[in-house]
Parts: sequence; structure tokens; C-alpha cells
Amino acid sequence: MENPFVLPTQEYGRDLNILERYYQDTARYLALETGRSHDECYQWVKETTHPSSGKLPLKDPKVLSLKRDKPGERDKWETTFLGYLQKVNNENLIISPTLAAYRHPDQHESILAKYIRKNVDKRNAVKKKKFQSTMAGNDAEAGFYDILQSTFKIKNNSVSGGHASAFTPLYNKSTHSTLTSTCRSATGYANANNERFLYGNRHYYDVDVAIQNIISIINNSDYKTIAEAVEKYNLHVPSVEEVCETIKYSTDLYWRNLQWSNRIHSLISKLSDMERVAYTYTGNFYHLRELNPEFTRTFLDRFTTCSDTTIDNPEAVISEMDGDLEAYVGILHAHDLKNKPIFKIKESEPETYARIASSVNNIFDLLKEYTVLFKAFWVTLNPPASVAVLPDAIRRGVLVSDTDSTIFTVQDWTMWYKNGVVDFDAKTTSVWAFVVYIAQMTTMHLLALLSSNMGVAKPDLYKLSMKNEYMMPALSLTSRAKHYAYYISAQEGNVYKKMKTDIKGVELKSTKAPKEIIEKLHKYIMKPVDWTLEGKKIPIKEMMQEVADQEHAIIDSLNQGKIDYLTTAGIKAAESYANPQGSNYIYYDFWNTVFGPKYGEVPPPPYSTVKVSLNATSKTKVSEWIRSIKDVELAERLEDWMGKNNKLAGITQFLIPMDVISTKGMPEEIIQCMDIRKIVFTTMAPFYLVLETYGVYMKDKNITKLVSDIM
Repeated sequence: MENPFVLPTQEYGRDLNILERYYQDTARYLALETGRSHDECYQWVKETTHPSSGKLPLKDPKVLSLKRDKPGERDKWETTFLGYLQKVNNENLIISPTLAAYRHPDQHESILAKYIRKNVDKRNAVKKKKFQSTMAGNDAEAGFYDILQSTFKIKNNSVSGGHASAFTPLYNKSTHSTLTSTCRSATGYANANNERFLYGNRHYYDVDVAIQNIISIINNSDYKTIAEAVEKYNLHVPSVEEVCETIKYSTDLYWRNLQWSNRIHSLISKLSDMERVAYTYTGNFYHLRELNPEFTRTFLDRFTTCSDTTIDNPEAVISEMDGDLEAYVGILHAHDLKNKPIFKIKESEPETYARIASSVNNIFDLLKEYTVLFKAFWVTLNPPASVAVLPDAIRRGVLVSDTDSTIFTVQDWTMWYKNGVVDFDAKTTSVWAFVVYIAQMTTMHLLALLSSNMGVAKPDLYKLSMKNEYMMPALSLTSRAKHYAYYISAQEGNVYKKMKTDIKGVELKSTKAPKEIIEKLHKYIMKPVDWTLEGKKIPIKEMMQEVADQEHAIIDSLNQGKIDYLTTAGIKAAESYANPQGSNYIYYDFWNTVFGPKYGEVPPPPYSTVKVSLNATSKTKVSEWIRSIKDVELAERLEDWMGKNNKLAGITQFLIPMDVISTKGMPEEIIQCMDIRKIVFTTMAPFYLVLETYGVYMKDKNITKLVSDIM
């Protein structure tokens, strides 16, 4: 069946006439606030902003660009911003978010575009084989296909890198930024849509932004379809106060200003019933739910109920599914599929296959039944506001985002559906998967709008897409950027027999710490996630006690002169350093001069060492250390060396030869100056990062508090 979440391809067009949109929106606002006719206000706006005769003339900024009519030739071209857009429109050029414009493929198709398109198709094919192998439990084969898909990905990405390098034949100065900005725009629209659609959160950081978005929506809404939807589904018509509350829900994140709020209230009070409906529900499933709870519950119930009957033509129905719907159905019928893709049970379990097909058929019928709802509110010409400045937005549902991905939660939705209960049963998972499915479908429409306005060819309108890839039952997010951990229960609708663990962030995967600590850390990170999945409360005291116990073990080990929790470093030969005395090489001289007479000298580097943090960071601490050493001769050698090498003001670390440690142990003089607190904290720092996720903040630059201090 046709996808009801997108417009027919021919209906996606381009609108670069930003001046006309300004006239229309400003006139609409003035007409509402003054009571004058729209035509009168429209004419007044045009006259007042006329570039030569208006009281408030609009200024079309000058633009200097480089144009290339023939390969290898670039000429300067001076125009205005509107003139530039006019040229793009008239010549049907493709324009990127950076405003770089390119010939349309109908005029001149890029060879590299063909190459990338072919690689994308190849990658999709081997990724599908990878999933099939994973589901079949053939890890070796899945690993092979994973390497293949990664190879195709790297090949495509390398083209972008080649464009940025002046030393390759692919060099094209504008292309890399074009590709990156297009990718970021897609992610921005996905993030903004997830916030607005799932959480009613619009980026209203200023009153004018809010008013402009309200006017834009009521100017670009299909009121005939909206009225039909209200009547057909018996939707609530929000009052003026209810609409203002939905706006306040967003503006409260940025400002509290009575004067600004009164301006918004004044505008909303002048809207008609259908205009208030249009604004409140457009692209906003959250407030549709809040104001129509019974309708929404029924809507979700119907889409997340498995059929208990079979149909006679299962193959015909199954073959009509696209990949996105197939992924949702894979979750909906996970209990029937038992970790197998749908096609795998066609021969072995024909009755189950026919029952799944019946569910698919029911979904098709429901999609048709609710098409008016989708067209009225979700498939409109109204993208989210302020995408250009989205990095400054305060988010409610998007937890993590990168250049090409968005990770968001639907926990609020499942808790609402289950009346406040957090669980992971089959019904909850189905609701979760379906809400994500429709969010993804609305994003597909928005990216098609973006692509069409860029001038992308109709056959490629859906190439720019955000795929629903990983299903994560629980995610633990730290306070540090790009540091988080989660389980993956399914990928693109393929439910795993055993959930996969993924931990992101350099500090959470550090290889510098001892292997024992890293293994404990990874278990420690996932413990609260496990407790959450089991429906248990997170015992903070127990988590802190585990950290304290490990810290006490480290302290005891260090006091005994053991090196189990110390890191290693190397000292290279003198000729490897431009300035040996300003490098690790100085510790070779330090050892042989100060400690060599007592513990044995070592041959010249290269050799391995153990790195020890010292509590001798000031002149006073250095003096205290020297005075505390019982071996008078060693103390004198230490003071003499420190003086000659300008170290009396402080030294932060020392590198001890590994051969000495392994044969004679840690020198007692080093043990008594060891900065044990720093070593403990450095070793346990990732654990403190995890504790912060659960509200325990103890870190400071002076390491004044360790968990072991209190437990």
C-alpha cells in the first residue's frame, strides 16, 4: 500500500520565495491583531518595506560568489541574496545548507554520485545478510558480512574526505562542507521532530520565534482536512488557555516574561477553533495525547494488538511491507518469531506466518482508517521551528545526538500507557516500537521536504533518511559528552537471543587502567541498567560501597609497594628526543644519580617503567619529603639533583625502571612520597562518572573527597 505518512512524490516542491512568505506571515499577524483585512495588511507591509520608497525598507544583502560554468574555470559573481536564490530557482540547481549550488543531475550527473549509490546498494545487501546470519546464530558469517558492510561504508566516506584534500583528484573545496551540513541538517530535523512530535517541545527561545511559528503553521494548514479529522475522530478543540499552556510548556525552558506571554495570549485569543486545532496538533503527538487521552489509548491499542486469526494469502500481504514496517512487525510478533526473521518461518511455521500476515493486514487497514489524521496534522508543510540553532535547544526526549544519529527515549509514552508503571513486557515493548515507528515516518516526510527544497531529483527524494536501527531497553547516560552505556535488544526489527552491550566513551573504555579494573568497571556500568530492567530500585549505598572497597584495596596495595594499580610508561633512547632533559629521559638520570647507588643502576634506555604520582608538588612538600627520608646520603643526593635540575619547586611524578621493581620492589622513599589519593582517583575516575549518573557528585580538582573517606 501507499505510505500515508508522506505526500505523493509529485506534490513535494520547492519554495525559495522567502520574501513572499515574509509578506504573507506578517500580514496575517497584523490582520489578526488589528482586525483589518488580510489584503489591506498585505499591501501595507509591501509598501512599508519597499526597498526604495518604504519607511522601513528591506535590504537585500550583497553576495559575492564563485561560479563555474566549465570544469576548471571559476569566476567571481556579484549579486544579492535574493538574486542568488532566484538563479538557483530559475536554473533548477541543487542548493545545499551551506548555500553552495550544484547542477541538477538532469543536466549533469556526477560520476561519484553513481559510485556512491552503487556502494549504498551493496552495503544494504550485505547488511541484510549480516542480520540473517546473526539471527541464525552464525557469528563467524555475521562477522564476515559486518566487515564487508564496513568496507562499503569506508569507501563512501573516503570520497568525502578526498573532496577535502587538495592532494587528491577528487578535491572540491565546497563538497565536504556540503555533505557534512546536509547530514547535520537531517539529524537536526530528526532531533527537532522527536522533541516536537513525542514531547510537544518546540524551540521557542524568544517570543518572536514563537509568534512566527504560530503564524507560519496557521498559514500553511489544510483546514478542510483538519475539520474532517476533528469530526471523524471526535478530537478535542483546545481552548485559548489550553493552547497557551502548550506554548508555555516550551517557553518555560527559556524565559518567564509576563509581557511576552501576554503577546502570545493576545494572538491565540484571536484564532478560530480550527486554527487553534491546527497549531496545537500539527506535528505534535504529545499534546494530541494530553488533550485526547481516550482517543490516543485506543489508537495505540489497535496498532499494537496481534491478530489471532490467519489469512489465505499471507505472501501477498507480507510482500507489501516496506523495511520500516517490517522492523515494527518484527518487534510486535517477537514472541512468535523467536529470534528469526519473518521469511524464515514461511515454510517451517506456515500458520504463524499467516497470523503475522493477518496482523500486517490489520495494520494496513488501520493506516487507511487514520489517514485523515496523518494528513491533517503529521504530513503538512510545517517543519519544526528554529532548526538552524538547534544545538542551543533544551531537550526533553533526545538523550544523545551525533553528526548522523539521534538517540531518544519513549519512556514517558510507555509509562503513560501503563499508568505510571515502568516495565518491559510484550505490550509495553510493542507500544514503544510503534511510537518510534510513527516518529520515524514523520521524520521521513520532513526530510523529503528538506530534500525537495534543496532541489533533489524526484527519484532520489527519500535517499536522505534517518533509519530506525537500534532498540535499547535501557540506557545509562553520564554527565560527560559521548559517554554512555546501553543494551541492544534488536536491530532493524531483528530481536537478538541475547542482548548486546555497548559502552561509549574513551574514559569508560580506557585501556590505561589495569585489566581487572576495566572488567569491574564494565560490570559496574551495567549493574544499574540490569536493575532497571528487573524493575528494581538502584541501591546507591551498595554502588558506593563497591567503589569504596576497591579504593581500600588500591590503597593497601600501594602502601605495600605493589604496582598492580600503577600504569606503565616507556623511556626511549636519548637520540629519540629533541630535548632529552625536557622529556621522560630525565628520569633515567634521576634514577641512576639518586637511587642507583642504593637500589642498583640501570643501563641506558630504552626500557619500561612504572609511573608513580608524587605528592611533592610544591617547594614545601619537596622539603618535607627530603627531610622524611631516613637514608641521609640518598636524601642529600635527592636534594642535590633536584636543585641542579630546577625541581625544588615541585615534581609531580617519577618513572621507576620496571627491572628494579620486579627484582627489588618499590623503594620505601618513593612509597612515603607517593600521591596515593591521586593514584586512587585516577584509577577510579570512571566509577565516579558512573556515580554522577545516579546523583552522587564527589569530584573536585583537589581530590578532597573520595568515597573511601566515608565508607
